[in-house]
Amino acid sequence: MRTTIILIRHGETAWNKERRIQGQKDIPLSPTGIKQVTALAKKIPALNISVIYSSTLKRAYYSAKILTEKLKKPIMQEVGLNERSFGDFEGKLHSQVEKELREDETLLTSSPPHGETLPLFRQRVMETMETILRKHADETILIVCHGGVMQVLIAHFRAEELNTNEVGFQFANASIYLFHHTEKGYTKETRT
Repeated sequence: MRTTIILIRHGETAWNKERRIQGQKDIPLSPTGIKQVTALAKKIPALNISVIYSSTLKRAYYSAKILTEKLKKPIMQEVGLNERSFGDFEGKLHSQVEKELREDETLLTSSPPHGETLPLFRQRVMETMETILRKHADETILIVCHGGVMQVLIAHFRAEELNTNEVGFQFANASIYLFHHTEKGYTKETRT
């Protein structure tokens, strides 16, 4: 049995361009983001997708709508795929927040005031992924989500620890990562 998981990061938003922390703020796609996702949509029909999941946040959901327009399949919105809540950091520039962090902290490892800790975020995302995998074993699953969600999932798929910003996981907007899940684990990463 082999399940294929296709992860796609949402298209660009104005806050991505400004390097503002979005977290769970519901920021829409920018015109550039719409163009990015529209260009990527040409690759989607060839992937034989069985089921489509998306975060409930606009930037991911509208990316999913554009990407799957020709597939004529419903998009299942899943709150467990929403980006990490960065609480009081949301809306601030990355450069501002970096000055507020302790010397031994990164944005990833921080506990944002009124936000979600990394362990709680990781738990939420992994519980959601495990549920999706149970429901759709031996299918091709498209998940449109966020950079933070992809960091958690790809670290897990690679069996790597996710505890610093130096883990090498930076995802361009509208990028694709593909994994296969079998009884032996996750294999065959492809990215475009």
